[in-house]
This record gives sequence, structure tokens and C-alpha cells, in this order.
Amino acid sequence: MKFIPISKVFVRSFLCAFVLFTSLNHSLSYGNYINDDILKSVKSSATESSSNLSQPESLDGIVHHNADLEFKTAPDFENPVNSNNQYYLSINPTDNSGFTAQKAVTVNVLDVNDTGPVISGLNAIDYQENVSANFTYTANEAVTWSLSGNDSGLFSISNIGELSFNSAPDYESPGDSGTDNIYNVTVNATDSSGNTSDFSVTITVADVDDSNPVITGNTTVSVQENQTVVSTYSPNEAVTWSLSGTDSSLFSISNTGELSFNSSPDFESPEDNGADNQYNV
Repeated sequence: MKFIPISKVFVRSFLCAFVLFTSLNHSLSYGNYINDDILKSVKSSATESSSNLSQPESLDGIVHHNADLEFKTAPDFENPVNSNNQYYLSINPTDNSGFTAQKAVTVNVLDVNDTGPVISGLNAIDYQENVSANFTYTANEAVTWSLSGNDSGLFSISNIGELSFNSAPDYESPGDSGTDNIYNVTVNATDSSGNTSDFSVTITVADVDDSNPVITGNTTVSVQENQTVVSTYSPNEAVTWSLSGTDSSLFSISNTGELSFNSSPDFESPEDNGADNQYNV
């Protein structure tokens, strides 16, 4: 029996191990080997198409055949079939003359970073209109941040994970895709190995009172002397009343909008700033 040495094979996850066999003949058949439930059988040039094996090449008059050895399913370092991530098998090629080689092979599966980053931060945000604010997201490793989603074009995210509107939102003129003041954006984090994680964020913009009250009432009032009542004013919403203007100190306004002189005016003794019985408030 002739034994031909074959080197130990090391593979990374998802890669094939390549084993070189040497024979004096072009045609080889390959025997079974242990752990057949884990590893695929080696393909024979006698029974498989040439695409499965490299073409024979001559080296010092000896013909070589390459056979591909590969896992039936890609191994997972974190969930190994063998607890130590080492797989053992024996490869037994036999040539047409009956010569056989036998070689024990150990396949070591190495760990690679195939886990996406873990993103932390708010996934639901209540946001007041006309305000500029940042919301910060973090990852459990160094990442590159990016955005996707229906409304992502309205947002920016910094290299430290700060998410913000490009411009302050206006409740009365929503810019989101549904025009309902509910903005949807996805925060993406990509690590140095190319693993990406997504984190969906919903921002709901709330209405705030950003319009002045509308006051209804007389702007020019004529009153007789020796009485205090002037006029009553009403707003379109709940308000707190106050006075300003040249002659405002001579007047009062109640919490129901009733304007009156503090004391009855005397036509013959005007107290207004112009002393002409025209009061401005």
C-alpha cells in the first residue's frame, strides 16, 4: 500500500477546504470518510463534470488531481456541531491500479464577526413643532451611522449618532410621506466587518399654539364724560388681558375683557396725554 501525505487543512466559516491528491493515473475514485453527515463527499473526475475538479496538471511527470472538500452546510462558530469547532475526517483515494492513500484531516473553523451591532435609543418620539432637537443613538461597538426609510430625507444623523430634523417641522404643513405629522425613519449602524443593524424610529410632531389671538371689539369708542364704562372685547381663545399705550395707566380691563376708566373722565379737565379728550390705549 502506498501512502501519500496530505497537509492539515484550515478553513474559515463559509469557505471550502482544498485537498490535493497525487496519482500516477488521470482517473481517481475516492473512498468514504468519517463525519460524512457534516462534510460533503469528494467529487471524482470519473463520475462528475470537469467543472467540479481542476484539470490535471503535470509536475515532474506526475499527474495531479485537485478535489474540492466542502461542508454540506456552512459551519457556525457560535453553534458548532463539534464543541471545539474541530472536525476530523479520513480521505482515502484509490487509483485504477489499486494503490490507496489515506490521510487524516482536521478542519478548524475560525470565528469571524458575523453579528450586527446592537443599537440603543428611543424608537418612539413625541416632538413639538417649530423646535430643533437632537436624539442620540448608541451601539455596542464602533459603527458608521446612516439613515433609510420613507422620511429619511428629512433627517440627518451625525457620526456620533445624533438624529435631527434638517429643518424644524411645522404641524400645519407636515412634510412626512403620509402628511399626518408621523415621521418614519430607520437608523442604520454598520460595523467594520460590514454587519448592519436597523432600528426603526417613529417621530410624532405635536401642534403648539404659534398663532396670536384674534381680538374682536371697537377700535374707536366715543363715551360721555362722567362715566367709566368704555367697551367690551372678546378673543377667539382663552387669554389673559393686559393694557399698554400712552394713556393705559388711566384704564383697567377685567378678566372678561371689559375696558373702563379708572375714574370718570371730565371733559373740562382732560387727563389724556394730548389733553384733547382723545385717549389712546
